[in-house]
Amino acid sequence: MLYTSVLGVLTGVLEDNDAASYVPLRWVLYGGCILATALALNVTYVFTRVQRKGEPENRGTNDNLPPIAPPAPAPQPAQPSEPADDKPRAQEGMPVAETVMACVSFAVWGLVVPGSPLYVILQPPTLPVVVAALSAAGTFVAAVVFAPWLNRNA
Repeated sequence: MLYTSVLGVLTGVLEDNDAASYVPLRWVLYGGCILATALALNVTYVFTRVQRKGEPENRGTNDNLPPIAPPAPAPQPAQPSEPADDKPRAQEGMPVAETVMACVSFAVWGLVVPGSPLYVILQPPTLPVVVAALSAAGTFVAAVVFAPWLNRNA
C-alpha cells in the first residue's frame, strides 16, 4: 500500500511537471519496498515463532474439571506414497522460500503497476510489450519455479 500510495501522489503531482525528475525517487521507493517486504516477512516469522514457544501446549483446556470420558484415539493419517518433509516449521530456519517468493512477486508487480519507474522510462509501443512480458514471466516463475519450493508441511 505504501508503494501504490506514493506512486499515486507522484503521478498526481507530476501531471504538469517533468516526470523524469522523479525517476531516482521512484527507483529508491521500489528498491526500498522490496527490502521492506523481505524484512517484514522475516520479522513477522521471528515474532510468531517466539510467541508460539511461550504458549502452553493445551490451550483452552480446564485442568480443574475431571474428564467425562477417556479421549478417543486419534485417527491415523494415510501414509503418503513419497516421504514428505515432516520437519515442523517451528524447527526450521528463516523462511527463505517465502521471502524469495514475496520479493520476486513484489519486484514484478512493482514494475508493472502504473506509475512505476518503468512507466517513466519507457513509452508506447514498448511499454505495453514490456509490461505484458514481465507479467507473463513473473507468473510463470512464481507458478513453475517457486510454487513447488513452497510445497511442504505447515
